[in-house]
Amino acid sequence: MGAMLQRALPAGFIAPCLPSKTDKLPSGSEWLHEIKHDGFRVIARKNDAKVKLYSRPGNDLTYRFPLLVETLVRLRSRSCIIDGETVACDDNGVALFNRVRYRHYDESIFLYAFDLIELNGDDLRPDPLESRKAKLEIILAKAGAGIRFNEHMEGDGETVFRHACKLGLEGIVSKRKDSAYRSGRSSDWLKMKNANAPAVKREERGRLGQTEMAMIEAGGRVLILKRASASRPSGQWNDDHFDVACDGAVVGRIFKANAAPVGSPWIWTLAFEQHKHRSPTHGYASTREAAMRAFAKSWRRE
Repeated sequence: MGAMLQRALPAGFIAPCLPSKTDKLPSGSEWLHEIKHDGFRVIARKNDAKVKLYSRPGNDLTYRFPLLVETLVRLRSRSCIIDGETVACDDNGVALFNRVRYRHYDESIFLYAFDLIELNGDDLRPDPLESRKAKLEIILAKAGAGIRFNEHMEGDGETVFRHACKLGLEGIVSKRKDSAYRSGRSSDWLKMKNANAPAVKREERGRLGQTEMAMIEAGGRVLILKRASASRPSGQWNDDHFDVACDGAVVGRIFKANAAPVGSPWIWTLAFEQHKHRSPTHGYASTREAAMRAFAKSWRRE
């Protein structure tokens, strides 16, 4: 039964290679080091004039990043599959995850490309990383604003990491120059994160649990926003449907609805048993976070 419930991956999608965590970065001529940017991992596939953008688990993100799609279409290669990170940067060139997450900068988001999986029908995965990156740099030499080549450094990984931390970056990924591209977790790619970077602090706040997304204080009690796993028959998470819990009990819902007013797709509503003493009992908001704040405000009214 479990196998029957697994989502089929889209045709042509290649699952990304994932770095392993390390507490000691390598050095030496066998390794190169790349900046780890704070954004969305994307596998970008071009076949003639057709472009598809996939998230790490294989969801279709083509509609999200028009600048990247336009740039890929104009690449001179007939076909290619590129691995990278979609980012939006501040004035100092530092990637800001919330600009990607909350979709206020979709028109300007670009891809930091760091690997080339396929080129003009040739599967490059068995080739050494150093060779793949050299080819990637060539095909991106005259690319538009939607794709940038993710440069790398050689030498001592710890030194590169310290410089990344001073710049406020998320961290670095060290990769073996001769490594093939393999889907899944790889010991040939090693990552270390900057403990003071916003990305790492965000992850720490998220360690309430994989299903718990946010907390907010209301009326001297804590409300927790949780993914509503029961909202799908398969038990899979739904990114558009959340429960609000207090003291272990579900006291409301926050979800997206097609019938919501334009510009305010998120609906918040108190659970039925809470309606008696609190008003209003529901409302609309432009973002999930705004819906959570409105929910908490109503919750305080007793």
